[in-house]
Amino acid sequence: MNKKIIAMSAMMVAAVSGIAQVDSTATKLDQVLISADSKFELTRKDSGKPVIKITRADIEAQSAASLADLLNQYAGIEMNGARSNAGQNLGYFVRGGSTRQVAFLIDGAQVSDASNISNEFDIRLVDLNQIEEIEILKGAASTLYGANASTAVINIKLRKSPVTGVRVTVASFIGTNKSVEQANNGPDEFTNSVQLQGTAKNGLTYGVGFNHQATNGGLSAAEAADGASPNESDDFNRVNLLGRIGYDNRENFKISSYLSFDEYTAEFDDFTLVDANNETYSRQVRWGN
Repeated sequence: MNKKIIAMSAMMVAAVSGIAQVDSTATKLDQVLISADSKFELTRKDSGKPVIKITRADIEAQSAASLADLLNQYAGIEMNGARSNAGQNLGYFVRGGSTRQVAFLIDGAQVSDASNISNEFDIRLVDLNQIEEIEILKGAASTLYGANASTAVINIKLRKSPVTGVRVTVASFIGTNKSVEQANNGPDEFTNSVQLQGTAKNGLTYGVGFNHQATNGGLSAAEAADGASPNESDDFNRVNLLGRIGYDNRENFKISSYLSFDEYTAEFDDFTLVDANNETYSRQVRWGN
């Protein structure tokens, strides 16, 4: 009996060994470069901090409604207000740090909003269709980016030109913006985007983009009393324009410059959750390299 058990065990070990040899093929992964951890590109293995990199393919696959909705899907990040009505004011919480302890960069340059009390950047200004990729650096980086980078740095990289040829992207979304208690009587949310980027044979790179989002009718942050008619909706309207021009010889020289215009209007109710006709208006014009 013992001889049979030993023989069967030997056969099982040999089978497992054979399977292990068959499945021992290696898959080579693409190298991932990051620039938020230092002001120079590093491979992820050389970075001493946890980094999340969100590519354009990831953005399109997740079909998020906004930048806040996209960031809210990653571990350790809470975008307070991302699940509310369009245009809702937002609070950012990363690794226990609040809004004023998270630094935002656009193409490596730190951005802020002087109209906010703590000078934090308002990500409602940025449309997802403008973005090529996002780097999220978790952990303190105050040495590089100042006191606002106590818990995280989020680096947003805008759309860039393809290596060769021309790329045109057109996207349109139509939907409703009503609660289940309201009648569904037609579309009231519209998002449209047109992007064009290209590279000429002489190395000239260029790109233009237009994005527009409008939400009219439907949701209100303040809930109406039982039996009363629905409160007036809190509308949201945003326009984004982006232009980029540069030169790249694909060897040892590259230069690029962009100009962006971002503007939105958002209606909101009183902070006591009483229906009101308040409105927030914000506009930023940025130039960068």
